[in-house]
Amino acid sequence: MTGSRKSIGRTIGDRPAAAGRGGRRARRFAAGLGLFVTLAALMATLGAASASAYECFEPSELCSTTQKLDPGSGIQMPTTTTYFVYWAPKGAPKFPAGYASGIKTFFKGLEHDNGTDQNFYSVLAQYNVKYETHLGKAINDKHPYPAESSECAARPSSPCVSLVQIKEEMRALVKEGKLPGQTWVPGPSIREATHAYFVLLPPGVSACDATRVEPNKTTHVGVGCSSVQYCGLHDFNFNSENELEDLPYAVMPYLPGVNGCDSKQHPNGISDGELEVMEHEFAETITNPFNAGWENTLPGGGEEVADICIQTTWSSPSEAFHEKMAWGTPLGTAPNGALYNQVIDGRDYYLQQLYSNETQSCRQRRGLPPTVTKLAPAKGTIAGGRKVKITGLNFVNPTVTSVSFGSVPAKEFTVNSPTSITAVSPAAASTGVVKVTLTTSAGTNASTTSDQYTYE
Repeated sequence: MTGSRKSIGRTIGDRPAAAGRGGRRARRFAAGLGLFVTLAALMATLGAASASAYECFEPSELCSTTQKLDPGSGIQMPTTTTYFVYWAPKGAPKFPAGYASGIKTFFKGLEHDNGTDQNFYSVLAQYNVKYETHLGKAINDKHPYPAESSECAARPSSPCVSLVQIKEEMRALVKEGKLPGQTWVPGPSIREATHAYFVLLPPGVSACDATRVEPNKTTHVGVGCSSVQYCGLHDFNFNSENELEDLPYAVMPYLPGVNGCDSKQHPNGISDGELEVMEHEFAETITNPFNAGWENTLPGGGEEVADICIQTTWSSPSEAFHEKMAWGTPLGTAPNGALYNQVIDGRDYYLQQLYSNETQSCRQRRGLPPTVTKLAPAKGTIAGGRKVKITGLNFVNPTVTSVSFGSVPAKEFTVNSPTSITAVSPAAASTGVVKVTLTTSAGTNASTTSDQYTYE
């Protein structure tokens, strides 16, 4: 049988009041990024408000509703290998230079950082996901686009492919051996998938989906067309007779420069306009690949790990609060002037936050206590005044708020980056060894031989 669509990951929609309570699809369809401008006018009359126990803009009626994600039947993708299909036949528009290479660099960087806690992937670890992701192959799909169907009637541009045609194309690529099929591994109670897929369309190619009656006589409610009603979405093929077709995949129209989909913060280049939404779909595909994994429960339908932070269900009508939930606090400014809030394999990115059950808030990375791996130098005189470079992890978000040598606060300190602090040692009453303690809202560093400072 064919699986139903799981998520319209990023939508282009209406003002928050239009979201309504008419079901999960209606909320996602309406509560989108297009309301950044309209919210500013509302804030002028409503003013500021504080957050509830959950990250939510009070006095929203939903602030008393639990945002906690539940595991459903527990189907996740603990480890992931990601494959990419660039569907651009002869005569179709071309992907611009730097687009595909930028996407490859991003996913290769995630693989390089496997097991670390300094980017968005670490947030997913609380949802039974290991930080083990691998870069699969990319294929240039030269199959011609099928003839436009009636589902493309509302297309914003041509050529146009329907989501049904994309599903069939994925099946064809697997059967022809151009794309690897699914690989399964034992899970806690069932088998777990390990392969995820992206279908990327070049500039000007629309992907549309209309309301229709399925062969089994059920009504499928369409989600509209890319760059009009939605930015990206993830779906899956499921066929009980052929497990090679059990493919969780995301449909990615070309998004750089598309209003409501692209934040316009491109610290690396043009591919960043796509990666913002790819990260969203990637996180949801990992935690909920077959519509049976992690999501919250709301009266009108659930949301997934990325939906909570980017949509306005919890932040309306405050634009400032919406920006905080969606992006968090930037880590800095890239050389080209763009903001960045993630560092992956040494490269700067501007990516959406993900929801954390642990902190009941949207996070750029998991809130872990700091760790000290090195002091340089690791000794100084009892007079103090020695500049000490402290190297480790988790110095930002939450940010280190105090540095102490033993029980005495440092004379001064500067947090240089998530992995580096410069502190000036205070004077000591006597010689000996003391622990250098870093404090954040997530806790303090555990004692190791690496955080010992000797007064001489």
